Amino acid sequence: LAFFLLGAPASLIIGCWADQSDRMVLMGWTVFIGEGACFATYFSQTYQHLYICRAVTGISLGGALPLMYSVLGDWFRAEDRHAVGAVVGMGTGIGISLGQGIAGFMGPTFGWRLPFLLVSVPALLCAGLLVFTVQDPERGGMEKAVLDIKEGGSSSQLVLIPDASFHSNDSSVEEEASPQEQIVDAYIDQVYEKAHVCGQDWKSHQRTFMKLLSTPTVILALLQGAPGCVPWGIVNTFLNDFLSSDRGMTVE
Repeated sequence: LAFFLLGAPASLIIGCWADQSDRMVLMGWTVFIGEGACFATYFSQTYQHLYICRAVTGISLGGALPLMYSVLGDWFRAEDRHAVGAVVGMGTGIGISLGQGIAGFMGPTFGWRLPFLLVSVPALLCAGLLVFTVQDPERGGMEKAVLDIKEGGSSSQLVLIPDASFHSNDSSVEEEASPQEQIVDAYIDQVYEKAHVCGQDWKSHQRTFMKLLSTPTVILALLQGAPGCVPWGIVNTFLNDFLSSDRGMTVE
């Protein structure tokens, strides 16, 4: 419960914050905060300390998901994103399996603290590498309209760019760039400008949220997913006690 109490709102807040920030830096700090709490779990001495550390760790998972899919959308073309999303989903499952395997096999021998250390240290190193070595991709740069222009698309494709008459205020760019490059730069500038306004105007997020809730696909996904969380929550909560008390299994 504590894990998701911070993870759920973190997903909304960081997702909105990503509209006006460097996503790689934001991703790095999100992972650093969450995995720093995971690292601190190794040194827990009281239940309160353990509870707080596990709750703060939820920030890492909740905040990283919207950032990850936002960045992937700007790294890959629309026709490739379903495959990329599937790979990311597989990676998430593999990560969960590895974490449970490390805890299950090493915990009984080395104690319950060591798995937190083994999982958090690589994550902290990866967060640092992410911040200093990976650049935030161009927002909207992999959208079909932009790619058509970059690849020399016909004028009929230019209508896909909203407000194509918008031009950058940078006179040097206007003088050196070709007409197609100017339109691409104008589109990207608009993406950044709208993202900045979106980050400042929470009413726009509220309108988007209400629009999502009125979309049949979203409604069906929620109706299917919400009840499915109940049995998994029961299994995760009571499975260990059932196997130990009713089946007489040891930790190993």
